[in-house]
Amino acid sequence: MSDRESLQQIKKEAEDRKLAEKAEADRRLADEQRTKQDRKALGRTKTAELKAYCDEVFAGFPVLDGIPISVAELESSTFHNVTSDGIGYVVLTIPFEAHMDTWPTTVPLLLCRHNGDQYEFFVGSSEKYSYPDGFTQFKELLLKTIGEMTLPQIRNYAAQVKEHIRFRR
Repeated sequence: MSDRESLQQIKKEAEDRKLAEKAEADRRLADEQRTKQDRKALGRTKTAELKAYCDEVFAGFPVLDGIPISVAELESSTFHNVTSDGIGYVVLTIPFEAHMDTWPTTVPLLLCRHNGDQYEFFVGSSEKYSYPDGFTQFKELLLKTIGEMTLPQIRNYAAQVKEHIRFRR
């Protein structure tokens, strides 16, 4: 084989390697996208189960002084600095005017969802917490959190909501 033929062979092998590396990178990217979609689908499914549980247990429950909890879903919350990412949140709220003023809105007591391999939640205006254990343990945490809420805590959450809305105007 002449030097020229060797050079052509080396060049062809380099081009083939580059094509193979690009194909592998494209395959990895497609796998990552598929994994992300699978995780979001799992998150939506488990969050729907969480919503059904919250509807059954918390909806209408008088958290204190006979004020019933409402259960809803939301995609984003400026109050919690949460943007929509394809997996919503279950939110437990009470009417604002119940313990502060007659100014009508709702106070988020708790936001929660499943994302990836863990549960995520906010209590009142807190930072986001992650809970890696299973659904049974997470339900126990929700029961304890709501069951132990006090009027001063709720008034504090309400004042923070009011301040947040006033600030945004």
